[in-house]
Amino acid sequence: MKERNVLIDFIKGISILLMVMAHSCPPQLLKNIVYLFHIGLFYYASGWLFNEDYLNSPLSFVKRKLKGLYIPYVKWGLFYFLLVNIMSLILFGSVDQNLKNGADILLFRNVHLLISPLWFLKSLFISEMFFFCILYFFRKRTTILLLIMLFLFSMGWYCSHYDIYLPFGINRELVTMFVLFLGYFSKKHTYYAGLVARKPKVIAIVLFCCTVLLFVGALYRIRIDTMSCTFSYWAIYPFFTLIGVIFLSCIHYYLFKIVDARNIIYRIASLLSKCSLSILALHFTCFMLLSIVLDFCCVDKELNLSNGFVYSSRFWWLYSIIGIVFPLAWVKLYNIMLDKSKTAFQLYRIKL
Repeated sequence: MKERNVLIDFIKGISILLMVMAHSCPPQLLKNIVYLFHIGLFYYASGWLFNEDYLNSPLSFVKRKLKGLYIPYVKWGLFYFLLVNIMSLILFGSVDQNLKNGADILLFRNVHLLISPLWFLKSLFISEMFFFCILYFFRKRTTILLLIMLFLFSMGWYCSHYDIYLPFGINRELVTMFVLFLGYFSKKHTYYAGLVARKPKVIAIVLFCCTVLLFVGALYRIRIDTMSCTFSYWAIYPFFTLIGVIFLSCIHYYLFKIVDARNIIYRIASLLSKCSLSILALHFTCFMLLSIVLDFCCVDKELNLSNGFVYSSRFWWLYSIIGIVFPLAWVKLYNIMLDKSKTAFQLYRIKL
């Protein structure tokens, strides 16, 4: 088993935390900062983790992505499809979703609000397939590879910016694929990392500059929305993704090299990274359940849930905590039940 990359685990863990926070309607300035880079970090991390060995076995790569992205989408989609219909039948005496909606799940289509965050799985699947195909043919021609990526990125941004709809809505994936490429390219060209790592003062200056850039971007309300493929300017998406990567890398350096908190910080980040899929799939459900509780207790009368996002709630911090803690508890409970069922099954086989 390959050793996990501590920095990438940290970036992925913080990214999923920022995603939940962004959906819980934090103060506007904080929300603007988070939206500048939090989704781009996932694509960057995926590019960094790309295994070149799969270029010699394309079928293995496709199988891995089907197992890691498509199958989870279908599982969670069917879970919510059944849950929504059962609840609708109990409460209203009729089903809310029909068989066509169930079939749409198999085609990577969003059929219900609660699974809308899973758009990311579809986007990452398509982006990685495009990226793999291009890299497969041009991996030994770096200049041509870069030019192709830049061209497709520019085309995706231009079509999205001017409302030109490409077949199957791949505008977004042409943009996100370039961030995948940046992650892949960064991993192959890390010769400068050792030099910078020996100069804490340089890291402090870089961290300060990144912080300033993020605040400037937030104050000027630069628009970056990956889901709707809305980007204010050309190249602004990969630019702020890289700023986010550098910003978190600097924080990671101080937490792991200077502050004696390596074990606890890494364990938390690694846990969030490993459970990111469950957090992605369940945090909207957690939001809605919490909103029902707050409304019942007459605590937050100004609360408004729209399209799964929380608006105008002073309890954004509570939504963020619940959106993280409950999915983690679900994963823990699921693993315990799975282990017990395996043990019970083995005992049953022994008795036979």
